[in-house]
Formats: sequence, C-alpha cells, structure tokens
Amino acid sequence: KQWYQRRVRGMRMEAEESSPENDEETVKLADQIEKSLNDEETVRLAEEIEKSLNELARILEGIVELDHTVKTTYLAVDSREFRRVDEQLTQFLLQLDTVESHGVEEVRQYRKDVVLKAQGVGRILDHIRENRYPPIQPYTAQPERPVSKRRGR
Repeated sequence: KQWYQRRVRGMRMEAEESSPENDEETVKLADQIEKSLNDEETVRLAEEIEKSLNELARILEGIVELDHTVKTTYLAVDSREFRRVDEQLTQFLLQLDTVESHGVEEVRQYRKDVVLKAQGVGRILDHIRENRYPPIQPYTAQPERPVSKRRGR
C-alpha cells in the first residue's frame, strides 16, 4: 500500500511539472489509484509485491555473503567449501526463478540486479573450476598516488 501511495504522490508531482493538458489526465488517474487503495485486490497485490521484494532482499543477502566468501577465501575446486558455495549459488538462482514481479518495473529491475550479482559470483566459480585458482583481484587497499611531473624543460 505504501508503494502505491508513493506512486500516487509521484504522479501528482509529475502533473504539477508537466503541461496543463496532461495535468488533468494525470490527476484523474492518481485519484482513481488512490480510491482503489482500499480495494481488497489492490491490498492483496501490494502485499504480494512486498513479499517479492522481501524475498529478493533475502536472496541478495545470501549472494553477497557468497561473493564475500569467494573473494576472501582460497577455494580449491575439489574442496568441500567450493562445492558448498556452488550449491548455494544454484539454490539462490532457483529461488530467483520463483519470485514474481507482478508486472511492476521496480521489482523486475531489482530481480535483474540480483541475478547479475549471482552471475558475477558464478563467473568467479567458473574461473576457479577452469583454472584451478581464483582470478586475480586488483589490489585496492591504497589509492594510487599521482605521478609527480617534473618542472622545468
């Protein structure tokens, strides 16, 4: 419901900034959406959207943990830890397939971002599987010092 309320406020703000002929149409549409907020189906949809967003957040948290493990732990291909990380990543990808977007662009984009993060972890695991060592991570502990230019000449 809060998500829809934010959308209605956004539509009203767009109407104020746009041309006069679009103002009336946008305000009417915002009024219709606001009236439907108490509709049972709309409330149910809002609850399902919130459930999808919470599920995506939970999956993303797990993928971020796997990403941290892959980047900070030496993983040998035949190690138990490598198999655990690989299996968990597969489980997260399967769970992502079950998350519904309900036709909401923000949910679809969030899901896409989580999938891209998971694919990044998968690429690192594939690199380890093919080369038997993790990819070289750039050393970023200290910022690069600027090269001083000599004056003169």
